[in-house]
Amino acid sequence: MRNKKGQFEKGLIPWNKNKKGVLKPNSGSFKKGNIPWDKGLKGIIVSPMEGNHHTKKAKDKIRKSLLGKTGELARNWQGNRMANYSENERIRKSNEYVLWRKSIFERDNFICQKYGTIGGKLIAHHINNFSDFPELRLAIDNGITLSKKAHDEFHKKYDKKNNTREQLKEFLCQK
Repeated sequence: MRNKKGQFEKGLIPWNKNKKGVLKPNSGSFKKGNIPWDKGLKGIIVSPMEGNHHTKKAKDKIRKSLLGKTGELARNWQGNRMANYSENERIRKSNEYVLWRKSIFERDNFICQKYGTIGGKLIAHHINNFSDFPELRLAIDNGITLSKKAHDEFHKKYDKKNNTREQLKEFLCQK
């Protein structure tokens, strides 16, 4: 216990005295073979808010960015994993595609254009299908927001190939 001046009082026994496994000096990241997160950063200002409030992940990110240990130089590099995906999967995982979906949802106010439901499981549907019109894959005017239910109904009726704007208009007009 500490007194008002912040000093320990004499005669009091600490709560963890004679307890095994509590606050061992050799536990955690200072075990033999582990590298401290700030190794090699002496004299470098890590951030304007330097201190222990950073998570390990944030500290690793700072360390890697300062030391240039990203990509193939990082110790947990697993190779170019995107090379394992097909062209369609690479496009669908790209930042441009994510932004395309987001802009379709925002334009339609996150409302299904068939049923008018707000939110839920929404899908950014390509009006002219993805595989037959590669030049229109990321065109904003080639997308529409549909609920999962409406999207499944559309593809059940019109299949997944050779979809057109006329098919979509017909589908949206049906009750």
